[in-house]
Amino acid sequence: MADETTGPVPPARRASARVARKRSTDTGEEAKAPKQARTDPPSEEPEASESRSSGPLQVGDALPSLELVDQSEERVQIADLKKVVIFTYPRANTPGCTRQAQCFRDAYDDWKQAGYEVYGLSSDSPKSQTTWSKKLSLPYRLLCDPKRELIGALTGTKSSTKRSHFVVGEDGKLSLSSIGVKPGESSSAALASVAT
Repeated sequence: MADETTGPVPPARRASARVARKRSTDTGEEAKAPKQARTDPPSEEPEASESRSSGPLQVGDALPSLELVDQSEERVQIADLKKVVIFTYPRANTPGCTRQAQCFRDAYDDWKQAGYEVYGLSSDSPKSQTTWSKKLSLPYRLLCDPKRELIGALTGTKSSTKRSHFVVGEDGKLSLSSIGVKPGESSSAALASVAT
């Protein structure tokens, strides 16, 4: 009889062991949940900064530390530029880009009077920029950005060059960013932003 009473005990013990294991597993899962909740916000911050850095520079942002050459192959430190207007154009010696460049050329004295230097910017080679500059008698420098590093920083894309203009203040930070502009209105619209 003693054997009969002790026979059912082990299954009962096994059952209570299963319940105990289940409880400890449940408790462990519950304990992990708050830890995951605590680590979620930090992982969101890098995502926010990544999406921010992949977009175009905003008003108040400084120009990136890059070195480009102009049409004469003279080096230009982009981060050092202050009180400048930079206009981007898809390709030298094409109708819309020529119109935009001519408008900046015709308003060059107004830009100088306002205390600003003018820079054109495209992915064209120095040779193409030089030919075009001479053809149009452009009085300002044309920056060559074959990898579209500055173009990408300003417009938010390196896949193409969007016709745009950007004004950089005396503090070296953007005071105007206009992406996707009409060639004949680019210079006058940018100039209006610095007129006193």
